[in-house]
Amino acid sequence: MSRILADVNVPEEYVSVLRGDGHDVVYSREISTLGPEATDDAIVEYAASEGMAIITTDVKDFAD
Repeated sequence: MSRILADVNVPEEYVSVLRGDGHDVVYSREISTLGPEATDDAIVEYAASEGMAIITTDVKDFAD
């Protein structure tokens, strides 16, 4: 089972499918230290510190 941090722009359908497959998926907006306005850097830092993968549909900002 993977631990995944979903960026705020990820459609609920994607998260539902991943959860249905047994993955532990949480939206970044649900993390009290991040919230809905978290920066990309904060999301990456949090995911790295928690050993989580990131899923996003925001290729412009995360492409680097």
